[in-house]
Amino acid sequence: MRTVVTWILLTALLVSPATSRADAAVARVNPAERVELRNVELATGQTLNGRFINSAGQPLIGAVVTIHLAKDIRKAMMDETGSFSVSGLHGGQCIIVIDDETFACRLWSNGTAPPKSLQSIALVDSTGDDTVIRGQGIRNRLSSLTQSQKIGLGVFVLAGTVLGFALAQDDEDDAS
Repeated sequence: MRTVVTWILLTALLVSPATSRADAAVARVNPAERVELRNVELATGQTLNGRFINSAGQPLIGAVVTIHLAKDIRKAMMDETGSFSVSGLHGGQCIIVIDDETFACRLWSNGTAPPKSLQSIALVDSTGDDTVIRGQGIRNRLSSLTQSQKIGLGVFVLAGTVLGFALAQDDEDDAS
């Protein structure tokens, strides 16, 4: 009986890490985590208009906006409504940096943007004091596991159960 238990445990230990590594490789290229660039049409004068707010919708005042577009870097200051306006831009992918926050979008010259493009942008600060704390129960942890991680966990539980029964049976054999 001990030989069977030993082989089951050995198999569980060898199979589970292999499946976890395969899932980790898949998780790195998960398309759901890719950044989706939003199309934004520049206003007249090739101007980007935007607003920086917190999660409650309140404007964040006085921050410096830095826009990186190809080799061009432009800066602007937020006004009392959290709005900013940067002129002299051109179409292309851009990075917008405000304090410690980084955002990305695709700018289009005035009149050339796709039909559903935004006319201005509203950026939401995620680093503020608006911390959300949620209770994370066991159900949430188990649902976040991949299929092969769940199988590996099941194999470990099964191996532990078999080991417990085998040891109990072995103790009964020794007692008689």
